[in-house]
Amino acid sequence: MGMVFFITCGVTTWVLFGKRTEFAIRTLEGVVPEIEQSRMQTEDKKEVIAQLSQLTSRMRDTDYAPAKASAVMQRIVRIPLVQWGELDAVEAFAKAGEDEAFAEEASRHLSRVRYALKTSKVTVIDINDILAPVTEPAQSLSGHALITPLDLDAVRDTIQRADLLADRAEIDDVAFPAIGLAEILANEITIGESQD
Repeated sequence: MGMVFFITCGVTTWVLFGKRTEFAIRTLEGVVPEIEQSRMQTEDKKEVIAQLSQLTSRMRDTDYAPAKASAVMQRIVRIPLVQWGELDAVEAFAKAGEDEAFAEEASRHLSRVRYALKTSKVTVIDINDILAPVTEPAQSLSGHALITPLDLDAVRDTIQRADLLADRAEIDDVAFPAIGLAEILANEITIGESQD
């Protein structure tokens, strides 16, 4: 019985290991509708969806190695694909208020967080943590949704968490130039596909 069990486990592992590309394609196809419904800036959203569609097309090629698909997906799952739009919404809320100092502070700290994402110093887990005050559980890819309407105290808490996260990642306390998710995604895909 033990021998049969180990052979069954080995065969199952081998089959699943060989289907990594198929699983990656299904995952990417499931992510696109979530991104389409996200609060991400329109141009960034279009670029991200185009990149994911191109990646899916490349993965459908029989020459696309399962190991490469696995390496790419390991990098993509660390990116806040849906949460990026929630960061945009929090920043827009802060800018729409009458407190100009807070609006500047919010933009600065969120730019630091985006830069930390670009340099791979933080991941989607960290972003979920800073967004906790402004989100609630929901049936979605990220497992949560932005609370609407947003509350100023919750947004202040989120910005404070962003500041602490950027400090922990050792990001300078300055406003960084605008960074789009498409730029980060393209870089992660390139790195993943270059791994052997």
